[in-house]
Amino acid sequence: MTARWGALVLIPVLLPMAGCTQYWAKPGGTQEQFAVTKSACQAQSYAQFPPAPQQVMLTAGYTTPQQSTCSGNGYMVNCYTTGGQYMPPTYVTLDQNSGARDSGFQSCLMNAGWRLAKNKEEAEAIARSGYAPPVVAASAAGPKSIAKFDDWTAATHDESGVMTCYAFTRAATSSPALPGRGAVILTVTQRPSLRDAVAIEAGFPFAANATVTVQVDQAGLDFYTDKRNAFARDGKAAAAAFQKGPQAVVRSPGPDNAPVTDTFSLKGFSPAYAAIVKACPPK
Repeated sequence: MTARWGALVLIPVLLPMAGCTQYWAKPGGTQEQFAVTKSACQAQSYAQFPPAPQQVMLTAGYTTPQQSTCSGNGYMVNCYTTGGQYMPPTYVTLDQNSGARDSGFQSCLMNAGWRLAKNKEEAEAIARSGYAPPVVAASAAGPKSIAKFDDWTAATHDESGVMTCYAFTRAATSSPALPGRGAVILTVTQRPSLRDAVAIEAGFPFAANATVTVQVDQAGLDFYTDKRNAFARDGKAAAAAFQKGPQAVVRSPGPDNAPVTDTFSLKGFSPAYAAIVKACPPK
């Protein structure tokens, strides 16, 4: 049996983990509703499947071939040798959780009632007809909101029987405006055995070995990068700084290495942080 739905809103999404454009639809959904759900699902997916960098060898080390060249002038012979230098192996860093994070993000959206169309044409056809497959009931293991604290939202997620708690906010301002940029989200995650994981979804891919700095009042925090995300080297220090300042100013190298500045409000962070610490106490 096919269920008739009312107004259907189509949302094109640049999936941050896969780097492809997808079209999502939900009966009666709005851009604003989708933005909130997407932020929560991105925060959840990074909390559930944190980066797991692993170095993979691309080329093995080798020694270049040696070649001797001699030239003579009467009784004099001069020889010189080229090559023989050792060339070290080259490596690339891969995120072992990238695929699982991608799947988790999509599952989260679907649990919230959003549906993925095969392409734009199919999505538009669904919108015109008002018909779509029935929605599967949201999973009990999906993200659950604790509360909203001013500019921050606190939520929980049951991860295979282990409670994960996270607080997140979207960037209040970004400069310059980058066409096609994805969501810019700051997340702090607590697990019973992993505390204060602080991450920033940048909305664009970072260059290899790029570094990001975060300024909160007089405190400067260093973040390392992986693909479209930046992670605090000292999460405990970052969380402590967030509780003392009004805003966090993030400076990062954007596309073509042009500087990008994002500002996150810290209004409401302290109670949101207290809520996730309470919901996910350390063990």
